Amino acid sequence: MKSEIMSRQIALPIDAIVNGEIGRLIITNCNEFIVRRIDQIFQKSSGQLLLSGAGRSGKSTMLKYAATLGDAVIIDDAQNSGEEFLFAQWNLAREKNIPLIFASQRPAFEWQMTLPDLKSRIGSMDWVEIAPPDDEMVENLLQKHLNDRGATIYDEASAYLIKRIERSYMAVEQCAIEINRLALEQKSPITLPLVRQIY
Repeated sequence: MKSEIMSRQIALPIDAIVNGEIGRLIITNCNEFIVRRIDQIFQKSSGQLLLSGAGRSGKSTMLKYAATLGDAVIIDDAQNSGEEFLFAQWNLAREKNIPLIFASQRPAFEWQMTLPDLKSRIGSMDWVEIAPPDDEMVENLLQKHLNDRGATIYDEASAYLIKRIERSYMAVEQCAIEINRLALEQKSPITLPLVRQIY
């Protein structure tokens, strides 16, 4: 996502999206607090937030949600955006008195920064990290990734996989890809006997 001042749009009420979806972002207990934290920085007008999380964990979609809440400087993949650029965006947010949100796969203390002022400023930002997926998230992500591919999964197959999939967002997506491929090869629905061939 390019850095820009986002125009205000109608925000989704938080109570309507808990345990549901914001667009294509699934909300469960493992990430609900982050959505609420994003809401809070807009209430402070000039809040600053660093959001970190593993690949495929929903960071970019959370940033899209943030853009519905009001004007803000929002930067995805901040760790790879260049220090001079980040410094300029920080100053822009301060000048406009609007929220600043950086997102990255790694927390700021793992970034390699050479500008002392930038390092200090980013180090002072509120930091939240997306937790690994819980059981409810795994179940919903499996269904989402399979639905994206025009497939569905039987409940008993889903329950079986939830107990066995590695707790990472990438692993859940890869699982959906593998079982969908096998189902297509065997011209079979995604049942418990089918998923047992892989897991």
